[in-house]
Amino acid sequence: PRMRALAIPASSALTFDGLLRPGDRVDVLHTLIGARGEEGLTKPLLQNLIVLAIGRMMGGEAANGKSGGSISTVTLGVKPREAQILTNSMLDGKLTLLLRNVDDIRLLDDGSAN
Repeated sequence: PRMRALAIPASSALTFDGLLRPGDRVDVLHTLIGARGEEGLTKPLLQNLIVLAIGRMMGGEAANGKSGGSISTVTLGVKPREAQILTNSMLDGKLTLLLRNVDDIRLLDDGSAN
């Protein structure tokens, strides 16, 4: 309820080279990219988002490492405001996912990722 699916561009690094699976939880970091293409400060953006799909692989499918081709997106379950934050952040920087321990669902108050 009240959640949306948002696909973000993926790479081998963003999917942990095949280790990321639907149902996993991730934190998102944002790295600002300057006008000349240089990377700037990296900050925590969102915490404890659920992974709905990796490419075309969804939660009900067997996690056998085969996604039916190259993976171009990671689909996350987000609230509408989180979707706005992620969309704006993709325009001026790059996103990095941090895979959370399955037992760690606690949100950090200060927004830090440690």
